[in-house]
Amino acid sequence: MKVVITQPNFLPWIGYFGQINSSDKFIFLDDVQYNRREWQNRNRIINRKGKISYINININKAPRETHINKIRISKNFNYEKILFLVKEYYSGTEYVDNLCKYLDKGFSKALINSEGLLSKFNIELIKYFCTLLGIEIDYQISSNINLRDFNIKSPSEKLLILCKKCSADTYLSSVGARNYMLPEIQKFKDSNIKINWQNFIHKNYLKNSKNKFISHLSIVDFLAHNNLHSLKDYLKSCHFEEN
Repeated sequence: MKVVITQPNFLPWIGYFGQINSSDKFIFLDDVQYNRREWQNRNRIINRKGKISYINININKAPRETHINKIRISKNFNYEKILFLVKEYYSGTEYVDNLCKYLDKGFSKALINSEGLLSKFNIELIKYFCTLLGIEIDYQISSNINLRDFNIKSPSEKLLILCKKCSADTYLSSVGARNYMLPEIQKFKDSNIKINWQNFIHKNYLKNSKNKFISHLSIVDFLAHNNLHSLKDYLKSCHFEEN
């Protein structure tokens, strides 16, 4: 049982979907502190000048220690503004019309099912794109897993306990997390849980574009330039695991 545990991000980069595609169970880590500098309510796309720009979900103000699953979407949020930006920035790309149809349907469905909560909105949107891609795995939400009987002393220890609760024998993590997890890697080994590190080698997916390729953008950028059904093969060609 290979498990991934990560926060529910907004229209994540495609390496995120590479992790989902390579796992048996995917746990959305929604009961940790929200960080406005990360990717829960924003992500990167490219504007018409070939420069990085951002798409955002408007959220209500909340105390600094608020967990992700308590952050609420602002009533002023209008996803049509995001659609407008995507249409404008990617005008002339081969698949922008298809992309906007996917986004329109996905946003609408996610808003209905989100109960106004950012984490639920992101989860619904991620699962929607995975369904389109034909990725079918077991999803869970960390706040729905009972950890009350455990004395959790660190973020890495929480990941270990979640793995144990799910009977994982392998934990798949991004290679960037290796340094902060280093002090507690031995605990995973002692629990007979192997850690695999994702090394996502981002290949240039632009076709006949005047813009320079920039990696680690939202899935939106890939789908503006490529057919949806080519993404799964792209993920397989870029996803590598180290241990």
